[in-house]
Amino acid sequence: MNAPERCEERLAARLAALELRCERLERSRCRWRRGSAAAGLVVLVLASAAGWQNQAPRVVEAEAFLLRKAGEERPRGSFEIRPDGGVFFRMFDRDDKAGFAFVVHPEGAPIFTVFDRAHQRRAGLVAAPDGNVSFDLIAKSGKKGVSIGVNPDGNAGLNLYEPGGAPRVAIGAIKDRAGLTILDDEQRVQVGLGTHPDGTSRLVLLDRLGTVIFQTPKSAALDVPPALRPR
Repeated sequence: MNAPERCEERLAARLAALELRCERLERSRCRWRRGSAAAGLVVLVLASAAGWQNQAPRVVEAEAFLLRKAGEERPRGSFEIRPDGGVFFRMFDRDDKAGFAFVVHPEGAPIFTVFDRAHQRRAGLVAAPDGNVSFDLIAKSGKKGVSIGVNPDGNAGLNLYEPGGAPRVAIGAIKDRAGLTILDDEQRVQVGLGTHPDGTSRLVLLDRLGTVIFQTPKSAALDVPPALRPR
């Protein structure tokens, strides 16, 4: 091999070694950049978090929010303003059956309703604009089973219903008296028990024709105020 060939061979070897060193340097620089970027991101997040702790919570405004599980088409919950101006909040299971709904109507009547797995209304709490508040427990048939209410004057009552939805028992407390009334299947009073403003208590038993079969005291007359009658 002559001198020019040996010189060319040494030059090629040096070039190959130089390229290898450049590749190593480039890989090292990339690793440094990634590490620097990650460190910078951590510093930025920590700084932002420290800044957020000193800031007031931000406000998110919208007319509707939907809660949906990944992979499901049907929302599991919603919070929205309805077209009539009422506010509506609901949470249901994946079949959109069991759950609850809370509505505040524009006129100021909040209603809370609970639904079972058949999507039947089973319980409801209502505060009416006139001041009446009621809580109902409902059978699968849709008929009332139990009803508790308080009117604006503070009179309170508890009503029990038969499976067909007819009232059978009422317990009530009004300003000057309290009482218990039991009705038959034709809504006729069978038992009346109460305390009266004069401090006496009275018990009256009647048959299906409305005839008194027992009463105490003997001179007591059956007096069931409308507020104490089943509704």
